[in-house]
Amino acid sequence: MNLQENIRRILKEEVSIETKYLIYIYFCDYSDSRIDDFISKFNDMDINFWVKPGKGHHTGFAIQSILDTHSLKTAKQIAKHIYETFDDDILIVLSKQQVSNIEPIGTNNEEVFTEPGRYFDKLVRKKEKGIYII
Repeated sequence: MNLQENIRRILKEEVSIETKYLIYIYFCDYSDSRIDDFISKFNDMDINFWVKPGKGHHTGFAIQSILDTHSLKTAKQIAKHIYETFDDDILIVLSKQQVSNIEPIGTNNEEVFTEPGRYFDKLVRKKEKGIYII
């Protein structure tokens, strides 16, 4: 989709800017034998995303998205549910930011994803697991 088509699409949609929680999840490397199981489990989950998840990392199965909540308590509950579903063997990063609901996820939110994305990348490189809030 070129820029003009994207602008036309955006103008037709109702764009909202709100404070929500970004969520980054790193499930496993592409070479991990569990990848198909992880993808299937994730696809079967009912997670209240504000926008559709996008690709989260180049080295493995990962997503980035925006949760439909401004509440830290709710964001933590969602993250804990996801974490436990994957046997405490994944990485999740949460970050409260002012974002738009334009899809795909990075179209109008590049700046707010920079700092948490770099932090997420650092944790992925270190092979960290757990839930991190920045």
